[in-house]
Amino acid sequence: NLLHSYDNGFGFYVRAGEAEKIFMFYGEPNATSVCDGTGTFQVDYGGKTYGPALGGDVHMAMLADGRMIQIAYTDCEGHGGKEVYMSISEDYGLTFGEPVRITDTPNHNAQSGGITVLDDGSVMVTYMWNEKNGGYGAYMDPEKTNMQIYAIRSTDLETWSEPVLVETGYTYNLGTTNLMQASNGDIYLPVATLVDNSGSAGVFVMR
Repeated sequence: NLLHSYDNGFGFYVRAGEAEKIFMFYGEPNATSVCDGTGTFQVDYGGKTYGPALGGDVHMAMLADGRMIQIAYTDCEGHGGKEVYMSISEDYGLTFGEPVRITDTPNHNAQSGGITVLDDGSVMVTYMWNEKNGGYGAYMDPEKTNMQIYAIRSTDLETWSEPVLVETGYTYNLGTTNLMQASNGDIYLPVATLVDNSGSAGVFVMR
């Protein structure tokens, strides 16, 4: 049976029920471990499988000029914790340039959500900021738990807008994936969140 599981940045949580044994594969089960947690992260894009140039939770997009953009969250230099980094490939994913940090959360606890090239050529990135986590029984308590989703946007991949909070109405947001833009310009963002203090999860789309 497939069991619901998620990673909140502190570890994996699984709803096991009456199961006696749990087998979990995170990422590519046949990947060779490099003992830093990133060896199992891969992403499929355009019929190819790419290894991580950055870290965990890898997402990709392609610009109109053919360059590929990769984002992931990884250790924040000099601070501990994690932030979201971006790396650009000029050769269709064969090699990637130097990673550049694009988020700066107050406690350096960010997790990448998604990346999309919009119709006007600008790039939008979503990420989750984990300010505090009260744990089981306090998922809905804003005094103890605050894990929110933000969006940033860039027209030149050098400067980024101020983060905009995605108002989901929940305090424990698990994460997002690549957003989508409709033909009328509306932007849709899939979101996963906990919906009660027992840990029940829901998935919905923000517009």
